[in-house]
Amino acid sequence: MARYLATRGNFDTAATCELIDTEAGIRAVIVPSVGSNMIALRHDKLGAKVLHEPGSLEELMNASTAFGYPVLMPPNRIWKARFELDGVVYEFPVNREDYHIHGLVHNIEWKVVTHTASEDEGAVLVTEMDSAEHPSVQRTYPQHFKLSMKFVLKDGTVTVETRCENFSDTALPFGVGFHPYFNTPMTEQSSKDLCFARLAAQEHWELERCFPTGQRHEPSGDFDLREFKPVSSLALDDLYGRVLDRSAVLEDRGSGLRLTVTASESYPFWVVWTGASPSAPFICFEPYSCVTNAPNLDMPISETGLKLLEKGETFTGTVTLSLSRIQS
Repeated sequence: MARYLATRGNFDTAATCELIDTEAGIRAVIVPSVGSNMIALRHDKLGAKVLHEPGSLEELMNASTAFGYPVLMPPNRIWKARFELDGVVYEFPVNREDYHIHGLVHNIEWKVVTHTASEDEGAVLVTEMDSAEHPSVQRTYPQHFKLSMKFVLKDGTVTVETRCENFSDTALPFGVGFHPYFNTPMTEQSSKDLCFARLAAQEHWELERCFPTGQRHEPSGDFDLREFKPVSSLALDDLYGRVLDRSAVLEDRGSGLRLTVTASESYPFWVVWTGASPSAPFICFEPYSCVTNAPNLDMPISETGLKLLEKGETFTGTVTLSLSRIQS
């Protein structure tokens, strides 16, 4: 049998694309028709489920940012569901209280561009959404752009490369992020009390109603994740910057597994969310290219991370998910 496989499957009535590393025992499952969401990442040999999975297609469609690995463009919240830039007003649907949350691409259909496997490249899936084909996106963004995600499973590691290109004469205000839900615990043999989190962030952003005020401080107390802390003790929905190793780490010590999430320099910010209640069976390590509500902040874009993509200009960024054994 070949080491790497690219297979098709179904999640209820939705088609799935699977990437398999038979030697490592790793399997990734993506649903292109619902936001190109990687709904499952499993270590079949160990019986481990890395991502919090939806129970049904209906559940995923009703809450497309509540499971798996949702992609957010723009990430997080937009105050009053609007911003203005260079005389252009960008209006978003109000979908939470009096603001917009989670962007425009997590619940639309993405096209499958490539789905292949080889010993040299590993198992590969490329999906793409073209803004010109989605009226719900065009209502907000007048620019024509394409956003793609390339999932690569090789040597037991999943790499997600995101690319956006602007085809319009006007600059595209761009930001992207991810909202992955990592199980705590990852196997039935463990528990949330045995899961520990670390993020070597040197900067903690002050928030009001989850919106940045612009003030930043060195993390302290319950917000300081520079040393491992038990996930069960955390109550976070917080924004961080200056992550020295660009990585977040989850150790499930009851399962003996360590998950390392590493982001490229294109994602200098992270949100850490531990759910609405202490019983939430996950932790979210969310790499962002820009901070929450970046277009509305009275700050230089060099500090907020907002990108203004000119015609023909592209954004690229990668995130890797690596599962390993905890060394005793």
